[in-house]
Amino acid sequence: MNNLMVFEGKEVEVFEFDGKILFNPKHVAECLEISDVNSSIRKFNDNQVVKLTNSDMHNMHIRKLNNAGEKFLTESGVYKLIFKSRKEEAERFQDWVTDEVLPTIRKTGTYNMNQNYLLEMIQGGIMGGFKSVAQYVDDRFNGIEESNNRKINEIESLIGLRAKNVTMLSKLLKLKLSYIRGCNVKANDCDYKTIMTKIFFRYNVNKWEDIPASKFNEVYEIINNLENIDDVYTWKN
Repeated sequence: MNNLMVFEGKEVEVFEFDGKILFNPKHVAECLEISDVNSSIRKFNDNQVVKLTNSDMHNMHIRKLNNAGEKFLTESGVYKLIFKSRKEEAERFQDWVTDEVLPTIRKTGTYNMNQNYLLEMIQGGIMGGFKSVAQYVDDRFNGIEESNNRKINEIESLIGLRAKNVTMLSKLLKLKLSYIRGCNVKANDCDYKTIMTKIFFRYNVNKWEDIPASKFNEVYEIINNLENIDDVYTWKN
């Protein structure tokens, strides 16, 4: 049985096991141009990575695994790894997974997210990115005298979001809306544009980059707390 699917010329091993759709992490990493996948998934939890042995697979028609067993990514693990990638291919790969791979494997044409998916995604990939931003701020101002902190904070409030911050917030909004609607949401989607416009209006800006860097946490929480599309109409500007 052929368990390989192709993304932009690269083969990706995908199969269903015990009700879960699993992905070969090395193949996913190649698509996302992540060089050290073992380090990237080392801290993934049991809901994001599954280790299988040949004895687990004896009734399945797939290749023989390494004697020590091999690790595979769950859907949650794939999305967490996608978030770790800074390549522009990451969003195309996400679209491919949600629009082609999952419907093909399930043979239902729909994508049903489980209740734990978003929480794992937020706490794992998103919070991992958030910690990187915090680390960046720490490093950026390391060594500056404590007496200058007030001045630094004033300057920070005037600096717009950096590219990686923008990417993080935009990706979070798309993933959050995808979860709420149960389908893949892109930047040209009406709901995405509506919420983005509401956020811009709140901060009196015309684009993500104009939002003050000091407001990153606040914007992150606004998006993170979104539970229903109608919530945006109750926001107070």
